[in-house]
Amino acid sequence: MDLYTETLMDVYRHPLNKTPVEGSSTHYTEANPTCGDTVEVFIKFDESDRVIDIGWTGEGCAVSQAGASLTTEHIKGKTKQEIGNMTGDEVLKLLGLENINPTRMRCALLTFECLKHI
Repeated sequence: MDLYTETLMDVYRHPLNKTPVEGSSTHYTEANPTCGDTVEVFIKFDESDRVIDIGWTGEGCAVSQAGASLTTEHIKGKTKQEIGNMTGDEVLKLLGLENINPTRMRCALLTFECLKHI
């Protein structure tokens, strides 16, 4: 199976939301020590715990960086509770990935792991 689909590579080359958020309500960093990928997610919530701004920074492979772009785009406007109800499978669907090995899975889910700490 080819992990690097045209869509994934396009998002990797043209990332979405790749910027820190000034005055963020929370931020968290995750890393994959196996390959060196890192993602730091910044989220600003309104008074009803709904995402009003989101961004990320990081470095790594196409899978982790596209995952950060697509995951942050997906949670725009969601509440903390809606984010808390997300699953890893949901993120893999965003990336168009199925049946990937454990190391690549960690890359794909780095941003999702950050969201578990909000």
